Amino acid sequence: MFLRKVMSHFGLCVVSLLLLYSQVFGVVSARITPIDKSRTYYTAAAGDLDGDGVDEIVGGAFDDSLVVTNAEGKILWTVALQGLPYSIALGDVDGDKKKEIAVTVMDKEGSVKLLGYRKALLWSYSSDLPFLSVAM
Repeated sequence: MFLRKVMSHFGLCVVSLLLLYSQVFGVVSARITPIDKSRTYYTAAAGDLDGDGVDEIVGGAFDDSLVVTNAEGKILWTVALQGLPYSIALGDVDGDKKKEIAVTVMDKEGSVKLLGYRKALLWSYSSDLPFLSVAM
């Protein structure tokens, strides 16, 4: 939950909390570390994809790729989408306790794709009009 809140403020970053207590200042500080300097990300979502209790981060990049990382920033997999990943949502569509990834893609037609937590394309739909948002 905390990671999801931080994602909304800082984008695709791994947040390492360094809880520092100072008797003089009594401050809490956080260190933000970029996880992938080779891409510029447009959109991101965080959630526990594989059911292990730890959130993964899903990012849509300007190079038309979808990137999944673990909470430490290690890239688990990427997939080329042939269009800009515009909106991302995570949810358990098939009831297997693992979340699928829904992504709208700004390609020639405008599409919505559903990917499994291990990268497999499960479903795709294209339209003459672009899809600007997706929710699950």
